[in-house]
Amino acid sequence: MDLNLANKTALVTGGSKGIGLAVAASLAKEGARVAVGARGTTPELKELMNEYDVEHFAVDLAEPRGPERLVAAVAAAYGSRRRAGEQRRGQ
Repeated sequence: MDLNLANKTALVTGGSKGIGLAVAASLAKEGARVAVGARGTTPELKELMNEYDVEHFAVDLAEPRGPERLVAAVAAAYGSRRRAGEQRRGQ
């Protein structure tokens, strides 16, 4: 199935194992660039990172500012949605 995810960025939390890892793998296999937010990596996540455009962002989402830091780090690494939209419109 082609979900037209090429050149799209997905942010997956808890992506080092279990359902989060499965979601990250499915998105990556569909061509998305995947940012995985997790406290640490696992051998399975490292394998996914070696095979696809997947990057790990170390974060503890239980910390009060954890989610904010994750979104800021991913936006800095890949560009924010607003900036990407402005570039497409030539602004």
